Amino acid sequence: MAAGDRPGTVRCVLQELRHQINSYHRVRAMLDRYMEVGANLRDLYEDKDGMRKDELNAISGPNEFAEFYNRLKQIKDLHRKHLRSICVPMSVEFEELMKAKDNPSEEAQSKSVYLEMLLEYLQEYTDRVKPLLDQNELYGKILIEFEKKWESGVFPGWPYI
Repeated sequence: MAAGDRPGTVRCVLQELRHQINSYHRVRAMLDRYMEVGANLRDLYEDKDGMRKDELNAISGPNEFAEFYNRLKQIKDLHRKHLRSICVPMSVEFEELMKAKDNPSEEAQSKSVYLEMLLEYLQEYTDRVKPLLDQNELYGKILIEFEKKWESGVFPGWPYI
């Protein structure tokens, strides 16, 4: 690897890391949303507020048909009132998150700049602490080892995608 290739290689590695980090953030957002919806469903199922029990009593009492038609009327009124409203399923939310993958936010781009600054700082620090260490040689060895592990999908902590 020529010395001139180093900045380009670093940029490529940082770009791959940024994509991976963004992917983890999207997965985390999806999992958080999934857990939130699941908790809401569990609360409804456990009937903590007693509304489910009240509804069951209302539809199984002596005026069950009257209650049924009353609720049907309420649903129709609500539908007429919100005719243009659409319920958005969670799958659509997840698709929106996947679209964000193609358009990284300013925050994601600032993280990339931060990583580049951190790399530069660590290189300068290593120069000060170990002035006799040939960083280019060390970097070349590390990069070769990284590329082998990355291509084979065994780099620890980073699943191959």
